[in-house]
Amino acid sequence: MAANPGYVSLHLGVIGSVWLYIPIDIVTRLCFRPIKYLKYLGWVILDLEGVIHSGGQLVDDDAELVPSGSYVYVVEDLASATPVNVKVANKRTESQTQTSAREAFRTILKRRDPVCIFTRKLPFVGLQAVHIVPFARGEEWLQAIINDRTYSAAMEDVPKDDIRINHSVNGFITSYDVHIAIDARRAAVLQTPNPMLSSDDVRQQLHPNWDHDHHPKDEAKHYTFQWLTFGGFDPKDVTRDIPNCMLAVFSGDPQQPRPSPLLLHYMYGCTVLQLWGRNVDVLADNPRFAHAPPPTARMLGPPQTRADYGRVNGKREAARSNASSREGDHESNEEEDGEWHRTESGAWQRVRRFHDFDAVQDLVLELTLRGKPERCRQIEAEKEEWESDMRAWVAEVNSSGVPPEDPQ
Repeated sequence: MAANPGYVSLHLGVIGSVWLYIPIDIVTRLCFRPIKYLKYLGWVILDLEGVIHSGGQLVDDDAELVPSGSYVYVVEDLASATPVNVKVANKRTESQTQTSAREAFRTILKRRDPVCIFTRKLPFVGLQAVHIVPFARGEEWLQAIINDRTYSAAMEDVPKDDIRINHSVNGFITSYDVHIAIDARRAAVLQTPNPMLSSDDVRQQLHPNWDHDHHPKDEAKHYTFQWLTFGGFDPKDVTRDIPNCMLAVFSGDPQQPRPSPLLLHYMYGCTVLQLWGRNVDVLADNPRFAHAPPPTARMLGPPQTRADYGRVNGKREAARSNASSREGDHESNEEEDGEWHRTESGAWQRVRRFHDFDAVQDLVLELTLRGKPERCRQIEAEKEEWESDMRAWVAEVNSSGVPPEDPQ
């Protein structure tokens, strides 16, 4: 039972398991029907429709929240839930890696969002292209979310198989300050209507920069910016520059698809779990919990260009020189690229030691080659050629005991 009269608790399926400790003041600022908002929270976290109980009794949708009240989101089969993985929200929402990919994503979004969709700020003040599911989480995690969660063709503007990390349905354009609020998980974007809430259930307003001719009242989907915490500051100070419950306006090409409700609901669930969740790790015990995909394999191996071959050849020459100057020394001389050993016959034999590039260099290479399949195939061909030459070189060393000329 929640002890603070300013809060309520919402248990997901079973009391004592995963639950949310929710500030009443925040809920009433966002929603006219707070019980339906609690249902929405249970739905976005578990991806199952349910009802609200308190004290073993069904709670009416029009009821008010009881200070210190304890509520339970009840579903028919908790084992069939596909809970959100809160770790998705641990990464930043904007691509911070490859400039060309980031600019391409921004260009696509600007067709639909020529200005900030919430505040109508113009590009020269510094707008941000925001990913809903963070770019850093990658394509595999995005696809896991789409495949595991309930997809509604009636609400989504593109087919399920078309959604990608840099598709416009996975982002929108905002001003810098709005982006920071979302990125810090202080705020989230609510899409209505959805199975738990109608657009009339939540508070909505246009930013003063928009005139009422732009009000999206006739659009099928509404997108609302919501503050979920004020971080201990006076709400009046926080909302002076970034008002609460701002409606989004997509003032560009009306044929462009709108942001994905599925992805927005998922990230809303992640955000409230970060802010209000208790005992969240228990969700991972659910049989349908979506664990993080395995890390993407990085491109490792030998030098990737002819210029790199020259640098390695220089190291080989240095190794030979050191080995020759120490012919009286029976201890091995270890260089970065391998080890030289004297055989029983007195000849020097080199034992090649293959090792990986530095992890940072691998990451830079991987990111640089994204979206360049032809270059990737060319590099793989060079890599295979290099490995073939090295195998022949090592075989000759092993057979003769004398280091041959380096493969070129």
